[in-house]
Amino acid sequence: MPELFSGTLRNHLFLDGTGRPTPLEYEKAGHVDPNVIMTIAKWVEQVGGNSEN
Repeated sequence: MPELFSGTLRNHLFLDGTGRPTPLEYEKAGHVDPNVIMTIAKWVEQVGGNSEN
């Protein structure tokens, strides 16, 4: 899933950031980019994540 990281710096929580990550990131509110959620959902479907089968 390298496309999750192209063009944007994201930390391990998939939140956008700049510069070197620090513990202060946990104090800032943030939202996961909808494109990240869609990319993960598509990947899960590709690897057989559909539990209805």
